[in-house]
Amino acid sequence: MLCAVTFALQWGCYTYLPVQSAPPPPQQRGAVVLNDQGRLVLGERLGALIDRVEGTFVSHDSTGVVLEVSGTKDLRGGSSLWSGERVEIPASAILGYRERQLSKTRSFLLGGAVTALIAVATFGLSLDLFGDDPSEGDTVNPRPIGDGELSFRGRVPVTLP
Repeated sequence: MLCAVTFALQWGCYTYLPVQSAPPPPQQRGAVVLNDQGRLVLGERLGALIDRVEGTFVSHDSTGVVLEVSGTKDLRGGSSLWSGERVEIPASAILGYRERQLSKTRSFLLGGAVTALIAVATFGLSLDLFGDDPSEGDTVNPRPIGDGELSFRGRVPVTLP
């Protein structure tokens, strides 16, 4: 549960800005969008049909950028996670850069949804909104009466001579 909430918070709170021509500063998270030549040059190292490489920018100069890769996105919408390997991407392979930015709208919506879920779970269980516990037995008549059995529930048994 905690892992799912953490993943949702990471996904829901950030967005990528449109493609820009200048790379973000070092230590900034973002993505490098590859051109057709970049997909060919880096195909063996990063995978086939890679659209963008996401991660933390380490350095950049006129020859290209160095990125600590956290993941890749391909042209078909698929993705793969990386563990921070450094990859040098030549300038001739780069179509543009996308900076990662905190999205206030997504953050507020996700925070409200998590708060509502916690409130429903907490108050729903404490106020018994979800019905009786099926593990409890039938307290009105725990044993069936029949086949000549007598029930003395709530009565004092009397023996007749």
